[in-house]
Amino acid sequence: MTTLLRRPWVAPVFLTVLALLLRLPNLGYSFYGDEGFSLFRDSDHFLTLTEDRFRPVFFTLLFLWRTIGFDGEIGLRLLPLIFGILSVPIAWVIGLRLGGRGFALGLSLLVVTSPIHIEFSQELRMYSLIVLLSLAQLACYLRYRERGGFPALLLGTLVGLVGLYTHLFYALYLVGFALLAFLDRRAVRYKPFLLSLAVVGLLYLPNLGNILYFQAVRGGEYAVHLPSVLPKLAAAFAVGFNLFDIPELAEGRGIGWQVIWQNWPVALVCVVVFGLLVAGMVRWVFVSRQRFVLTSTVALLLAPIILAFLLGIATHKNFVSAKYLIFLLPQALLLLAWGFQGLGARPLQLIVGVLYGLLIGVALVHFYADPVHYGRRVNWRDAAQYLEGHVSSTAPVVLVASSGYRLLRYYGCETHPYWMFVDIPGDTGRVETYAPYLARKLVRARTVYYLREDDMQNVYDPKDIVLKALRTIGTDEKCIPYNRRFRLYEWTKPIDAGGH
Repeated sequence: MTTLLRRPWVAPVFLTVLALLLRLPNLGYSFYGDEGFSLFRDSDHFLTLTEDRFRPVFFTLLFLWRTIGFDGEIGLRLLPLIFGILSVPIAWVIGLRLGGRGFALGLSLLVVTSPIHIEFSQELRMYSLIVLLSLAQLACYLRYRERGGFPALLLGTLVGLVGLYTHLFYALYLVGFALLAFLDRRAVRYKPFLLSLAVVGLLYLPNLGNILYFQAVRGGEYAVHLPSVLPKLAAAFAVGFNLFDIPELAEGRGIGWQVIWQNWPVALVCVVVFGLLVAGMVRWVFVSRQRFVLTSTVALLLAPIILAFLLGIATHKNFVSAKYLIFLLPQALLLLAWGFQGLGARPLQLIVGVLYGLLIGVALVHFYADPVHYGRRVNWRDAAQYLEGHVSSTAPVVLVASSGYRLLRYYGCETHPYWMFVDIPGDTGRVETYAPYLARKLVRARTVYYLREDDMQNVYDPKDIVLKALRTIGTDEKCIPYNRRFRLYEWTKPIDAGGH
């Protein structure tokens, strides 16, 4: 047994299996959010024809995946799951190059248990692929740094090109590598490396027309609350989306002091744990005297975040979302790994490790067991199944007119005859004028349902006029929460409540 454990392949294989086990529960959860774009629209052709064609790689792979027979929640999500699992052995290789077997074990374990990586490994989007590519990009750089040579440079160029065609924001990561090569020029032949990045840029030029098309079609979206973006990014990378109790947030999803206060015990532990880890990383820079620790953190983590934040200030758009900057996750986890080393004293490492484990454990329990109260997952399947058993010609479901509800049709096609679209109130709507309009629309209804999803509500009905107006028409309100961002309301409508 001892001989087996000493074999070099045992630890990475064990960690890869552990990563699989942590990513299997709830793999068959309802599709939600932007997964609808992947499912219904962008994977219908080898090269998607929609405005998302500026980032085609994942959708092309998904098209091929569906073509060979994979379907449904589990079948389709096996593709991002594979990308998530493959990230573990690459993290192991990076850890070996940067600090030996012990460091490789720590870094790989951070990837395996990362809540945001676990979630994105189950999401039918490109984010787990981007993490895989960013790890591969770093591994190629380290290989080139150690041995030089054209093969490592060529492979890094190919990875960078695929990453850029997978998501435009990957360009910020490549800019970080350009800065890293310059700062690291004593150890790396930086001129050929910069030339390879220039080749990536040139090969991406044919895609600029698709970027302009996307900007014309959807450039007005993605509002942002700038004061919240950096704390939210740090929290997402550190503990994921499911640790904190977050109420529904308005457009831009700003985090106020009230949210922090209601989560203060957990927030305090996070500040202590991650504050110590950042301090440990700074200490490790001086103790280890490894200049690469500092230069890589500055170039591959801080510089892209600063650039994205400045772009957000200039455009007042959301450039600092965790899913857009997910390529920074490996470097963020490297910071934590170096931070553990920099703590020095074994008792302090033990205390921080236990507290970190508790935070991650609670976040994962919330993710697996309580998506109604925590996280981003929206259960369209259960909502549709409930409506299938209740809607009728006298019990319609009210929906704000928009381009959404593909997932409601997917999971509840039998409800479609009883959908009642109502006009968008907009930000100038008033309950006093909108309620009579609704009453006329619902004159034959005896029961009314309203499916409220906050993404659409924040865009089309920011003052919640539809909900407020329905409350003036109906009685005996019931509410079924499927997530903090997704609720089904039900009212009994008196016979004399409408029509005039």
